[in-house]
Amino acid sequence: MSNQQPRQRLTHLLMYLRRGQQIRIALQARCSPSIVSAVLNGKAGQDTDLARNIIRLAEHYVHRNNPYRR
Repeated sequence: MSNQQPRQRLTHLLMYLRRGQQIRIALQARCSPSIVSAVLNGKAGQDTDLARNIIRLAEHYVHRNNPYRR
C-alpha cells in the first residue's frame, strides 16, 4: 500500500471562489487554469508543492470573500 493520502474534492473552496479567481490563482501559481480546477476537484494530486500552493491561494481568496470574517 502506498503512503499517499486519498484525493478529495475541495468543495468548501470551490463554492466560495468568485468568477475569475481560479484564473488569478493560476497566474499567481504559474500554471494553467485547468490544473487549478483539477486540483480543487480532486482529479490531480494534492501532495505536490504546486498543489499545496494552489490550495493555499484558494483558501486566501475564500477568506477574503467571506462577508462574515472578523
